[in-house]
Amino acid sequence: MEVLIGVSIVLLPLALFVIALGLRIAADAQPETSWSGPRRRTLFLLSYLFVGIGLFVLLTTAMLGRPVALIAFVMLVMAATQLAEAELKLSGSRRRAQEAELLWMLATSVLSHRNLADDVEAYARGSWGKRHTRLLELADRLRRGLPRSELAVPQGLLSRTATLEIQAGIQSGKLAESLRNAAIKHTRQLTDGSQSLDAHSAVTYPAAVLTVMVLILGFLMYYIIPKFKKIFDDFGTELPGMTIALINGSDVFVNYWYLTAPVIYLMGATVVTVAMAHFHGWRELWQRWAGRWTVRPHASDVLRSLASIVEMGAPIERALDPFVTSSGPIRLQRRAAAIRLGLSQGLSCWELLAREGFLKPNEVALIETAQRAGNLPWALVALADNLDRRWLYRLKAGIELLRPMAILALGAIVGFVVIAMFLPLIKLLNDLS
Repeated sequence: MEVLIGVSIVLLPLALFVIALGLRIAADAQPETSWSGPRRRTLFLLSYLFVGIGLFVLLTTAMLGRPVALIAFVMLVMAATQLAEAELKLSGSRRRAQEAELLWMLATSVLSHRNLADDVEAYARGSWGKRHTRLLELADRLRRGLPRSELAVPQGLLSRTATLEIQAGIQSGKLAESLRNAAIKHTRQLTDGSQSLDAHSAVTYPAAVLTVMVLILGFLMYYIIPKFKKIFDDFGTELPGMTIALINGSDVFVNYWYLTAPVIYLMGATVVTVAMAHFHGWRELWQRWAGRWTVRPHASDVLRSLASIVEMGAPIERALDPFVTSSGPIRLQRRAAAIRLGLSQGLSCWELLAREGFLKPNEVALIETAQRAGNLPWALVALADNLDRRWLYRLKAGIELLRPMAILALGAIVGFVVIAMFLPLIKLLNDLS
């Protein structure tokens, strides 16, 4: 009977998770139409409802004194986390693909001099949910006679980088070209492997190994170590120092478990950051977080806006208007306003960008050389792309360094536990011989 109950405790959550996974696949299989939105949302909610029921059952069973339920609970939490992260990754890929698709549609409509409101409304028929509503609202605003600058207003349809590129195109009088360039760049990012990061395995693998190791260690401390202590007490032999250190460490962990809260918080924050990066994109996330304290993450956007204005031959200070009037960080708005004020006083744009923290001296020298050679717009765009690639390369290098460090740390902990567990057996055999 006990065996049957133990098997049921494990199989029931597994069955619920399989059902949830099937519902999630069925939700993704729904067609991209407006009428399929409610059905997709219902299947999505049902899938996570089944996961929640499984977690509740296991947690309740574990509180009733069944350790196997606690182990199954942790395993199901890990599986649910993987499912949620995969959901965010797929949603992020779908979001970026929809953004590129929308940019191509807008570029085609503007280049063909078609009615933009009608094209947006027709495009909305193949969408669902909030995206469908936002597209219809955009079509309605354009039909009421509002200017095409509505495309550059953040509405949840396009990323901040895309809206800045569109606004720069409007400022320079080259909306069609800016839409086309933005569509080409976003399409290239979808297919370019250098834009993706293998942060998932670098973070989730050590976290999963650490969780399993904690479960095994807890089992050893709860069942095995007390028996070791009793055997050694019966023989009148002391435990080895490393084993005593392991026991003392486990006692400290049990008695002062709240001291591990910062480590758990750090692991959780790292997993959440990776999940958000899957959805928003690493560069977008970097600009959103680090861009509040420094303007360097926004340098590539500023350079691309300057390239559009320079190519048009318009006054260069107009390239900074999108950053002064945007809903971005306050620091970015103030620095852009300071540069625009300096330009009105006749100061050099590139020196102002370096003074406000957007560029470095060697980058200023490169831009001035390109300006004397007559290929300034190309150099600005190339420098912007290089800044993005350089930042992504550094992030990749950091993640690749994190993976072996995490594995080495886990290996050291496992090695310590194994040696501390086997030393008592060796000492007992030596004493008996």
